[in-house]
Amino acid sequence: ASSKVELRRSHAIAIATMWQNEDGKRRISEEKARRLTNKALVEADMNELGDASFAQVVDDLCKIGCIELSDGEIWLREWIRRNWP
Repeated sequence: ASSKVELRRSHAIAIATMWQNEDGKRRISEEKARRLTNKALVEADMNELGDASFAQVVDDLCKIGCIELSDGEIWLREWIRRNWP
């Protein structure tokens, strides 16, 4: 059984923000990721994500194998390449 995940701009901003702010070991706290993602969303003229919405973005990224979440810490598993400034 396969599941589909619809990725939105908020997912892209979240994963890019996580990579820009990881600790050098490809890890970032979930709280820091949420705070910085919301800052990036506001800078992109988008609405901030509430706790439940951010948790859904994290869950979606876990489902497709981009990240893993354990004890409030996100491990970035997949490298990304940005094609925008």
